[in-house]
Amino acid sequence: MNKSELIDHVAMTTSIDDGAAMLAVRTAPRGIVSTLQGRERVSLLGLAASVVSSRVAGEARNPRLGAPMLFGAFQGVRSATGSPFAAALNAKSGATQAAPAKAAKAPAKAFVASSAPAAVVTGAKKR
Repeated sequence: MNKSELIDHVAMTTSIDDGAAMLAVRTAPRGIVSTLQGRERVSLLGLAASVVSSRVAGEARNPRLGAPMLFGAFQGVRSATGSPFAAALNAKSGATQAAPAKAAKAPAKAFVASSAPAAVVTGAKKR
C-alpha cells in the first residue's frame, strides 16, 4: 500500500473527504517524528511501539584487515510489533503457534576395532 492508497482507504472507511484524509495521513508521520525527536516513546496500541536508541562513538576492528576503525555516535529508532498485529499476520498465513517437536536422534553406533588390516586399493593409475 502506498500513500495515495492509504489516503483513499482512510477516506472510504471514515467517510471524510479526500482532502481531510490526505491531511491526516500527511500529519501523522510528522507527529511521530517530532515525538521521537523529543526522545519520547511512540506507542500505537495493537500496531507498534517505537523508541529512540543511542550508540556512543567507539572503536571496532575491520573484519577483513583486522585494522582498528572508528565509528561515530548514532541515533536510531527501535520498533517492536504489537502482538495483535503480529497475530493477525500469522493467522492469515496459516502459521501454527508452536512448532512440532523434533524426533529424538538414535544413539551413535559404537566403534569396534577390527583385527584385519585395512584394504589396500590397487590398480589406481599414477600420473
